[in-house]
This record gives sequence, C-alpha cells and structure tokens, in this order.
Amino acid sequence: MNAWTTATHCSTASLFTEGLMSRLQSVQNLAARLVSGARRYNRITPVLQELYWLLVRGRVDFKIAILLYLSLFGLAPAYL
Repeated sequence: MNAWTTATHCSTASLFTEGLMSRLQSVQNLAARLVSGARRYNRITPVLQELYWLLVRGRVDFKIAILLYLSLFGLAPAYL
C-alpha cells in the first residue's frame, strides 16, 4: 500500500510545467550567482557544480526517487 501511495504521489511531479520549471531554474541560477559572485554572462553550469547544486529538474527527480525508495523499504513516514 505504501509503494502505491508513493507512486501516485510521484505522479504529481508531472504537475510542474516546463514554464514553472524554467522559472524555478532561473531563480536557482540567480541564487547561485549571488552566492558565488559570478557575473550574469558567466556560464552557470560550472557554478552549480562548484556549489554541488542539482538542476531543478534533477532535484525533483532525486526527491521522488528517495521517497519511492523509502516507501518500498518501509522507511517512509506513515502519511506516505
């Protein structure tokens, strides 16, 4: 039952539209530039790698994978 609930919960990740993901990525890029002191026209990928930050889509996928793993092995909170 927990795995099914989590799988259903994971399908809500599709609710993030590409437009929303793009805006969230822009916010993350701005935050990375503020933290690192990088200029606007510098490439952002090396900055994100230096900070050990995943891209927004990668972060969402990672969180879904963690929740699914925890649910499959009975380690998830009861509400999942």
